[in-house]
Amino acid sequence: MTDNNIAVSVIMPTYNRADLIGRSIKSVLRQTMPDFELIIIDDASTDNTEEVVRSFEDDRIVYIRLEENHLQVHKETGMGDNPRNVGLRRARGRYIGYLDSDDMYRVNFMEEMVKFMDQNPDLGLAYCDAYWHRNLDGKGELSNCNLSIEFGPKIMTIRNIIRTPTVLHTKEAGEKVGFFAPIKTRVPHEGVPYVGPEDWDYWLRISKHYKVKHHAVILVHKINETSDYYNDPDFDPEFQTPEPPPIQVLPESKDIFHKMSTAYEFVQLFEKLKHIEGWLNMTDGYVLHLLAKAGRGSGEIVEVGSFLGLSTCWLALGAKAAGREKITAVDHFQGSAEHQKGAKAECKVLVKQGTTFNQFQENLKSVDVDDYVNPIRASSTEAAKTWDKPIRLLFLDGGHEYESVKADWEAWSSFIIPGGYVAFHDVDTWPEVSKFYYEMLDQNPEYKPVMAVHSLRIVQKAMD
Repeated sequence: MTDNNIAVSVIMPTYNRADLIGRSIKSVLRQTMPDFELIIIDDASTDNTEEVVRSFEDDRIVYIRLEENHLQVHKETGMGDNPRNVGLRRARGRYIGYLDSDDMYRVNFMEEMVKFMDQNPDLGLAYCDAYWHRNLDGKGELSNCNLSIEFGPKIMTIRNIIRTPTVLHTKEAGEKVGFFAPIKTRVPHEGVPYVGPEDWDYWLRISKHYKVKHHAVILVHKINETSDYYNDPDFDPEFQTPEPPPIQVLPESKDIFHKMSTAYEFVQLFEKLKHIEGWLNMTDGYVLHLLAKAGRGSGEIVEVGSFLGLSTCWLALGAKAAGREKITAVDHFQGSAEHQKGAKAECKVLVKQGTTFNQFQENLKSVDVDDYVNPIRASSTEAAKTWDKPIRLLFLDGGHEYESVKADWEAWSSFIIPGGYVAFHDVDTWPEVSKFYYEMLDQNPEYKPVMAVHSLRIVQKAMD
């Protein structure tokens, strides 16, 4: 039953998080929108989680302790529910959100998301962006914006683009699709190549009945277990950021004009390329553009995995604008499994023509870079066998299976110049790509991560 006096029901499952849950609860209680309920589902904790929760004397908190741990029951019997479902059955708000007991909302999460949903009454679900706190190499804390991307029915069939704490959906949508699959399970869908976790399954089911939209505002702190502050119960990124220095007004600031021209260039490029089909986020594309245009060193630019040429065009436009190296585009132009006939991400061009190469060439011509791209119609490993040139920028976006990514790396990495860059696509969205990427960093200390934008990860090879 919905209570019109409650705008949002926040469901927070927890297990043995007595040391961390306090900061998550605080992030909910200090919201600028006060009309909410926080439903905490304690999945049979064996520490003093209950004591910590009950120390918050706020009648908006609903504490429910379960007698059996759902994950353990599922491991032992293959049965079992999901703690979030206990919260869903209890929720009374018009909208429902989910916050894990080690993450945090920004103070205006509810106000911004409810306003967005109210202004778009046809939505069943909306999701925002998040700050991602982590330390991947053990040498320094990163706090970058983990950008989501615009929602599309095809993209959800090959990756999970929606982070759980960034979600707000209508109670009606939840009642329509039912409940989450058991905790920590992966849920197959017929005809869908990607087999995602139970949260992905839930968003996908909602998207089949309701409109879903991305709200491009940073409203969540996602605190990764690698973060230097993960185990710090007093970590509060909302109020521990140093005050910015006083603004100095200079007689003339060249920097501001540079930033203005960069923003203008980005918008112009996006408008120029938005007609080209592809899975590359526009911010990822602009990073590739800048690396092709201004990346250090002298050598070739090689792209492995071109599909219909979206990333190729971003790269070529950058290199051409600076009068630098032409792009070598390596692809068999037969598409991947999810692009074939009958698949969820079926590529109409591929099905009709049997290849994406003709459309690839047309897309290059449409933005006047067909003279700046040298395509190689072959598999990555076959093309590398006859390659003998140094590479200053390598973009890997071929097969997304672990062995495919590994093979591409082994085929091309020996050609990277000192100081050169390698860009990996779909890290932290495709499990097998992510697995290889982090293994590569562990095994190749000469490569250091220098930038992370959405699912693009840039590493740089050390100078000799």
